[in-house]
Amino acid sequence: MERFINNKKNNMKIAACAICKNEEENISKWLEYTKDFDYRIVVDTGSADRSVELLSKSDVILAQKKFEPFRFDDARNFVMTLIPDDVDWCIWPDFDEYYSDNTIDEIKKAVEENPKVTRLTYKTFLIKNGIKIKGLESGTVMESKIHVNKLYKWKEPIHENLDFIGMKNETIKQVDNIQRFHKQNISKERVKQYFEIAKTALENNSKDSYSAWFVLKDCYYSLNDIDNSIKYAKHYLDITKPYTNFRSLALLILANCEAKKYGITPSTTLTLLRSASENPKNIEAWRGLINASFELEDWHMVLLATSILKDSNPHFEEPYKIALNKIQTEKKTVDRSGLEEE
Repeated sequence: MERFINNKKNNMKIAACAICKNEEENISKWLEYTKDFDYRIVVDTGSADRSVELLSKSDVILAQKKFEPFRFDDARNFVMTLIPDDVDWCIWPDFDEYYSDNTIDEIKKAVEENPKVTRLTYKTFLIKNGIKIKGLESGTVMESKIHVNKLYKWKEPIHENLDFIGMKNETIKQVDNIQRFHKQNISKERVKQYFEIAKTALENNSKDSYSAWFVLKDCYYSLNDIDNSIKYAKHYLDITKPYTNFRSLALLILANCEAKKYGITPSTTLTLLRSASENPKNIEAWRGLINASFELEDWHMVLLATSILKDSNPHFEEPYKIALNKIQTEKKTVDRSGLEEE
């Protein structure tokens, strides 16, 4: 039966949910940040520190479960099975993040004003070296972790996100007064963990385009592993359908890596042209096509690419003129040669 919240905001119960592994240093702060929620549910996935001991001393609903192979969506979905039935809304603050103090009141206000809302989006800020910066996906559904209970499940092994499973329509509302602050962890250990999770997921399902993209872009390509970048770019293209920005980027990666391995060839320009056709707004694909065509002295390809872009981007005006001049000069040379033969 479809579940929507009623408009009596004081009846609402909100649960703070999380998964935990070796978060001893963050637990006291997390417990303080989440103390005003009606319930707090945590699943420990195999801590070797004092996390379980510390959480056990609080009023948190705590369970322990190891997942083999580990996937973030599986762990979070298990948390969902422990949420009491009288919970109306869920929020998912990780142990290295917190929400603004007014979050509970803002959730209740948003629901009172929009009784059929099922999910809230908000502003996200990353804290790196003590500096607060706005997250790249701030305000998007990919960053949204506040939702009606029982209408969502988590999907994807890493960088997991919520998937609507309700029978009626999903209703999303942006609440600017809610802010999430995340302490960014980009340690080598975390990157390695994510890579292993994604690689395992892809080995278990070769058509998992989400994991394939992560293995390609955030792992091999970021590590400048040319051979594996070529391999997984081709694999990603084989298992996906046109036309998407991600395919455009995969083709751009493929062109760049093959150029590094084999040098710039006509095949390079063909791959870059495919990249631009997948997403005509991918300026880097056009830029790469122009640069490669310059290298090959393929002035007709340079002219084609720059003629498309020069009106909207003045940076392409100069290479357009150069290509046009080269073509006109070549034509004059051919014409002159023909006259001499006559």
